[in-house]
Amino acid sequence: MALAGESAQLLEIFQWLTPQQSAQVMQDDERAVQVREEMVDVLAYLLRLADVLDVDLEAALAE
Repeated sequence: MALAGESAQLLEIFQWLTPQQSAQVMQDDERAVQVREEMVDVLAYLLRLADVLDVDLEAALAE
């Protein structure tokens, strides 16, 4: 559930932006920090989930 919550926080940053605005979001220093922080949170939870479930993400990606 934490992974879903963190994903939602990342999505929230982009939710009401146009594609053009989304492409520019990293040019805003404050927004760029938010995006990076939420992406790291999503990655951390995903890596933890893969570890708990014994999923080799690199192998799964290659498949």
